Amino acid sequence: MDYPTSFAGLLSEEARETGALSGLRVLDLTKFWAGPAVTEALGNMGAQVVKVEAAHALDPWRLGGARQTVESSEDGPTYEFSSIFNAVNRNKYGLTLDLSQPRGREILRQLLVTTDLLAENYAPRVMTKFGLGYESLRQINPRLVMISLPAFGSTGPWRDYVGFAYPTEQAAGFPHFTGYTDGEPMLWGCAAGDAIAGMLGLVGVLAAINWARETGEGQHVDVSQVEALSTFLGPSMIDYSWHRRSWPRCGNADPARAPQGCYPTVGNDTWMVASAEDDEQWRALCRVLDRGDWLGRTDLVSVAGRSAARAELDAGIALWTSSREARTASEELQGAGVAAAPVMGGYDLLADPHLAARSFIEWINREHVGTLAHTGMWAKFSRTPGTIRRPAPTLGQHNRQILTELLGLSSADLAEMESNGVISTQVASSRSPLR
Repeated sequence: MDYPTSFAGLLSEEARETGALSGLRVLDLTKFWAGPAVTEALGNMGAQVVKVEAAHALDPWRLGGARQTVESSEDGPTYEFSSIFNAVNRNKYGLTLDLSQPRGREILRQLLVTTDLLAENYAPRVMTKFGLGYESLRQINPRLVMISLPAFGSTGPWRDYVGFAYPTEQAAGFPHFTGYTDGEPMLWGCAAGDAIAGMLGLVGVLAAINWARETGEGQHVDVSQVEALSTFLGPSMIDYSWHRRSWPRCGNADPARAPQGCYPTVGNDTWMVASAEDDEQWRALCRVLDRGDWLGRTDLVSVAGRSAARAELDAGIALWTSSREARTASEELQGAGVAAAPVMGGYDLLADPHLAARSFIEWINREHVGTLAHTGMWAKFSRTPGTIRRPAPTLGQHNRQILTELLGLSSADLAEMESNGVISTQVASSRSPLR
């Protein structure tokens, strides 16, 4: 069908939106972390982001994600309590659409007429199955940029394989280097691969949006999460290409720095890290620890010599750190020019005076969960600062607002779609989320 070039207008809040990307409109079909990290960053910088879910196929992070068990409560439905969902989906509007129904797909196509970016991280077969591949969508809106973030990319023999941070981190090569000497490869433990892929996807999206604004032509940005991670392994690949040498796992050690490690401090499971990056820092470390005996040893004047005595040096540093608070010891070493820092947990970040001085922690109120801490924008813009303008949406929270203000649908239209399950504000069934 032919689509009009515009609809009823902007969401009412948009007139008050500020930020470097104010005016950019995004439809967000992503789930878990990699895709939502892209759209979260865009929203932080002022973009208008509409997160689209199906009531029968929620973003799995609403259900607690990989690290958290969410308990039911009389204060609201279980799927509204997930801290990891609420963290990565702030600054977004919430719309439910059942894309398995023709009416749901038609509504999505209508919204795309005035959309700048469509983001999705399904396996490639999903969008094709819905008839929502990029080539068909660009017929509706030639300026549309679309980003896909499948685990292994949209082409190649593994294109239809599913994945997330685990096993994509393994396929990318990183855990081969992560682990103790002579030990097995180890999981990173925080799904960092998702966030890294998301941030590299953000770079690609911004470049494509800039191109679309200059030329009037959109494009498809295909981000393989595996390739995004492998990008950072260039040095080891080059080393192997030249020398046929594979880098070993070495725990917290570094072949170019010694001593370097993670050391116990006063308190239960409390630690700090320190690293002597060069000879000057080594001498400074010895002075802080009052280890003139180390300074007088000729076998410790070079990195090679200190590496050979690594176990002895680590034991001596641990003896010094174990009688001190992590922050106090770190500041003492930093004062002497030695790279050091406390090992921070999430609870430490909330009380960190440095982050407080930079206004990095923001407190946001959200229905069902109350006022909770959020990390703010990591980049400080001097003229267009990023902000958290709204919490993560509850399921289908903005259905009526989006469909009436942007598409001009009537209350009768919405009632019909609700009765048919095209839109909803409650979970429809226990069907598994699409991937």
